[in-house]
Amino acid sequence: MIAAVFLAACTGSSLCATPEESFAVRDGEVLRCGAAQDVFAWARRLAGRPLGAGTEGIHAALRADFLADQGELSAVERARRDGTLIAEAGDSWAVAAARSEQVAALVRGRSDWGPADGPWARAVSNAAAVWAVDASGALALTESDIEGFLHLASLLRELQGGGPLRLSVADRHEVYRDISDQFLIGTPDDRVAFVAIGPFWQGVTSSWRSASYDHQQAFVRAAPLPPPMEGTSKDYVRAVLRSDLPAVVRALHQVLGPIPMDP
Repeated sequence: MIAAVFLAACTGSSLCATPEESFAVRDGEVLRCGAAQDVFAWARRLAGRPLGAGTEGIHAALRADFLADQGELSAVERARRDGTLIAEAGDSWAVAAARSEQVAALVRGRSDWGPADGPWARAVSNAAAVWAVDASGALALTESDIEGFLHLASLLRELQGGGPLRLSVADRHEVYRDISDQFLIGTPDDRVAFVAIGPFWQGVTSSWRSASYDHQQAFVRAAPLPPPMEGTSKDYVRAVLRSDLPAVVRALHQVLGPIPMDP
């Protein structure tokens, strides 16, 4: 039987006007917009940021998945299951690891989302901009993780009187590579620290702004900051990369937490 599909007219990440609206129809079976949004919410969580241009890839993957109808768990059911596994993983450290593990498994084709060259792996990899997966395939480093590290490094530099980071386009490309390399050669604890910043950064910013001076200083005392330096922003990033990053990130979550992971 030929399947007919209706795709809601939509732009960006706001797919439909109402939850009851049809996202797609196959042989009389309807995928409602409310259910489709569950998939997009899960994909945003894996990306650690709004999907932006990645929305189209998730849209196409969801459509293909719905049309396939192979009798297994639907994309909506898998997304709800995996979103719950992340949310209920434990403390923020465990939640960060669970999210990164799902990205790695998906883009390596080691999950029930299909092969590494399949539509879901491509869509999530593009939406998240995956920069590295460790040798064991356990954790993935995404662009939001790298940007989160740079936000943290900028905060630390300001706390030490050096002003916010200022990186040229060329410097930014170079430090992206430095961060990716350090992620790959670091310890398992280092790698979780790298992925426990970016998806939480909105919460960090909110908590920091509302914290008292004494509360902020508690973080300064708890975090093993790199030595103050007069070098460039790029030099400071490399100093943070050489620091005890797990201790810094744990202090961030312990002093300012609990911090929600909410891109």
